[in-house]
Amino acid sequence: MTRDPTTAGSYASPPADYLPAMLRLGSIGTAPAALALLGGLSTAQTVVLPSAAAIAAPVVSGSPIAVNASTFFDRASHTQLLYDAGDIALGAAQWTALRVRPSASYTSPPATPYSTLARISLASSPLVHTDASPGFAANLAGPNTVTVFAGQLTLSARLPATWPTPWDVPVLFSTPYPFVRAIGKSLVVDIVQQGPQFQFGWLLELTPPDFGTVTTALVAGAGCALSNGAIAATRFPNPTAYPGCDWSVTYLTQPAIAPSVSSALVLLGVLGPGQSWNGWQLPIDLLPYGAPGCSFAISADAVMPLTQNGASFGFGMFSSAKLTIPNDPSLGGSSFYDQPVLRDPAANPLGLVTGIASRSRIGTLAPAAGTLVEATGLNAATITGGTVRRGYATTIRLD
Repeated sequence: MTRDPTTAGSYASPPADYLPAMLRLGSIGTAPAALALLGGLSTAQTVVLPSAAAIAAPVVSGSPIAVNASTFFDRASHTQLLYDAGDIALGAAQWTALRVRPSASYTSPPATPYSTLARISLASSPLVHTDASPGFAANLAGPNTVTVFAGQLTLSARLPATWPTPWDVPVLFSTPYPFVRAIGKSLVVDIVQQGPQFQFGWLLELTPPDFGTVTTALVAGAGCALSNGAIAATRFPNPTAYPGCDWSVTYLTQPAIAPSVSSALVLLGVLGPGQSWNGWQLPIDLLPYGAPGCSFAISADAVMPLTQNGASFGFGMFSSAKLTIPNDPSLGGSSFYDQPVLRDPAANPLGLVTGIASRSRIGTLAPAAGTLVEATGLNAATITGGTVRRGYATTIRLD
């Protein structure tokens, strides 16, 4: 979904029979086989999905989709959250409540509760989540589909928070859900909701596929300044690198760039701080060469020119051209480094200034242990299918 989820919109009222139609969708029942396998199990057992979200914050940098903005959209929606059955440690469980938590990456003002009419069904699907169908019915074709909630659903006001954000109040099931891992390849949480009009949506935490990461390898030296006092201390985190992508890099200096900068380039290398390059221990201190506070932090295996884009809001901006990362899966997980070098004859005797050094880990494009199927619009109660986001897992908790 490309629409900005923080932008309010005006939509026509849903049909008068919206809720009845919504409640009629889906089968209501419990497979006898599932109950037989559960045996005497009566105590709810908590599970967080995807399981990785229980111990670490999702890495969303580089992902074209960083949050689930459709499940609790500001208008009607029908979404299915599919999870790899193999990611569920429990062989069998009985769940009586669902919890979600807001994304720590984005918050959507204002901080007001979100209330909507909703229907929630759970199912064991015969499909692997990465093979999810755009057709909602196909994903619910397993033997154990149960409508666990239908009615008014209210989520708390969203407030800025660091990860892990608090779990919201539980959505209590009217009918417990008996889960048996062996009877399906994925678990489906099917949610149809009317959407509170003239309100902002409730953005859910989402784990995307692995598009790679960028981390700081060495901060820019405080004394390594241009002749106007500016330091190339900031690097845009996007785009990240992954097989087949077009990669580029942009650096910022503050205050705006000195007019005496005559040229700029970016060093690219496979070695970084703490490693040895041609007998030199990185980083190489440039003080003996006339650039106090500056250093070459990476191996200079390749260079690319940087183009000055002019001052913007008091920053100087330098950007590289695009470089295509080969579409070779074996590159996933490997790393390379980048560092800008700016020529400013008035800055120091060497006439060079270096900036922040960064490490890019090339993404594997491995999917998260879940998939999102989403559709929004006034006909969400009767629409038959949606857009499939393979490998995008929404964080939930089942109790």
